[in-house]
Amino acid sequence: MTILTMIAIALLATETPREAAVVSDPGRHPPPRVAVEGDALVLGGSITKEMLRETRVQLEAHGEVRKVRISSGGGDAEAAMDMALLFREARYEVIVEGLCASSCALYIAPAATSLTIAPSGRVAFHAMPSPLFRYIVTEQLKRDSSLDEVERAKRLEALDVTLDRIMTKQEAFYRSINIDPRNVFRTTQIQVDLVTALKSRGIAVNNATLSFVPDRDFVNRCLGYSGTAWKQYTVQDSINFAALPGTQIAFIIDGKIYYEGKVISTKSYGC
Repeated sequence: MTILTMIAIALLATETPREAAVVSDPGRHPPPRVAVEGDALVLGGSITKEMLRETRVQLEAHGEVRKVRISSGGGDAEAAMDMALLFREARYEVIVEGLCASSCALYIAPAATSLTIAPSGRVAFHAMPSPLFRYIVTEQLKRDSSLDEVERAKRLEALDVTLDRIMTKQEAFYRSINIDPRNVFRTTQIQVDLVTALKSRGIAVNNATLSFVPDRDFVNRCLGYSGTAWKQYTVQDSINFAALPGTQIAFIIDGKIYYEGKVISTKSYGC
C-alpha cells in the first residue's frame, strides 16, 4: 500500500479525526503529547485535533510560554495549519527536536517567526495536497479492483470534497505567511521522482516512511521560506540518517538527491 493510497483512505474516513490527515499516516506515529516545561510548550507525536485543543488549553493557562519544542512525524493537516498560525501570531520561537515531518514540516516550521533546528533535528517532506497529488490519488482509486462501482464513486466524491476544502485552506495559509503555494506543490513531484529513482536502482521502497530532507538552499530559494535556521546538509548526514529505524530518508544536497550517501537523481532541484 503506497503512502498516497493510505492518504486517500484517511481522506475518506469522514466520520473520524483522521479525515484531514492528508500529509501523513497518523497510525504510525506515537500518540500526541502536550506539556509545559518552564517557558516552553513541548509537543510530540501525531498532530491531531485533540492536540490542537489541548495546546490552546495549555497556552491559556500558562502565559509564561515563549517557546514551542516539537518533535512530530505529522498528522492532521488542518489542525497543523491552525496550530502554526497560533504560534506565529504569538511569535513563539519554534524549536525542532528530532523529526519534524509531513504536516509539521509543511506548515508549522515555515510559519514560525523564529525557527531553530536542534543538532538532532531534521525537517522532512513528502507528498502533499496539490494538483498532482489529486491526480495520483484519484487514479489509484479508479484502478482499485477491490471496489465496486458504487463504492468507487462514493470515495471519489468524498475525496474531491475533502481535497477541495483542504487545498483552499492550504492556499490561504501559505499566502498568509508570504509563501507562494505553487512553489510548495513541488514537494509532491519530488516524492514521485524519489520513488522512481529508488525503484530504478532496485532499492526496496516503503512509501509509508519515505521522505526527503531539503537543505537550506532548496528551502529558501525554491520553496520561498525565509530565515536561516534551515541546515546545509552534507553527504555524511545522508549516511548517518540511513540507519534511522523505520524510515527511508533522502537528502537534497547541492540540488541533487542523495540516499545513503549516494546520488540517486542528478535532476537539479536548485530552482
